Amino acid sequence: MRVVTIPSKGRLELAERPKPKPVDDQVLVRVAAAGLNRGDLWQLAGGYPPPADAPQDIPGMEFAGTVEAIGPAAKRLKVGDRVYGLVGGGAQAEFVAAVEGHCAIVPDGLDLVMAGAVPEAFITAHDALFTSGGLRDGQSILIHAVGSGVGTSALQIGKAKRCKVAGTARSPEKLARAQELGLDTAIEIPREVDAAQLIELMRPVAGSINAVLDLVGGDYLAADVEAAARRGVIVMLSTIGGDLAKVNLRTFMNKRLTLRGTTLRHRPKAEKEEAVSDFARDLGPLFASGALRPVVETVVSLDNMLDAYELLRSDKTFGKVVLKIV
Repeated sequence: MRVVTIPSKGRLELAERPKPKPVDDQVLVRVAAAGLNRGDLWQLAGGYPPPADAPQDIPGMEFAGTVEAIGPAAKRLKVGDRVYGLVGGGAQAEFVAAVEGHCAIVPDGLDLVMAGAVPEAFITAHDALFTSGGLRDGQSILIHAVGSGVGTSALQIGKAKRCKVAGTARSPEKLARAQELGLDTAIEIPREVDAAQLIELMRPVAGSINAVLDLVGGDYLAADVEAAARRGVIVMLSTIGGDLAKVNLRTFMNKRLTLRGTTLRHRPKAEKEEAVSDFARDLGPLFASGALRPVVETVVSLDNMLDAYELLRSDKTFGKVVLKIV
């Protein structure tokens, strides 16, 4: 089979590898498409290694495709099922072996290539909003980097749950596109900004946000504390803006805030299975009805995978870049 490989730090190549065989409760999936993620860029740069049980030099954490074979302990899926799901790595290949419980059935009407943009973004957003954030219908959300894959997913989920959603981005174009998806309050963030300026920019939503989804980190955490309502929850999903933060602890205590950190890739098998199951139960019907849809900037062929990575690196995309495998 053809695969994307990382032969050395910073290098990408197409290569031929043996097709994997499903063992235990795994299924073998013929991959139609694999969404690209920031984690793929970090792995390429040498800073985000995959779990020990995943292919170490084949990137890709999400996929959509058709089940071709099942392992001896797999009980739910069958050959021919259209599925999407999560793996620790190895999804950017013509075939991938995935844990059955980390896969969900693709709803009728959702194209398999478009479905390749769903798992990582929507499962992360759903888990952050409801499992970590404790969000309830009709509450308020603030999403930093609202034009990202997770950001556009969280925005759609929030609107489907009748929430009021505020979002930040660095370009007015991304904010305008987010408003087309239902964004209520758009906040443009300059590229050069400090904590004090961020706090000031949060003034339109200060003290009103029940759940903050922070995909930036760094100085943004200080602004999160100011934006959050009493007993609000701040969920930290990424630190592209910096690993360290300085916050007003007195404000944090007075508001009785909760700060939670979360990642998906390195979770234990059972916890990841629970996240996928919750996603399928709650959001599957919304995809089937058309209330939710993957937001895809572009689809790039496997032969042009270098272009796909370069586009993702440019930070100009709205939603996801999808690698079409077959």
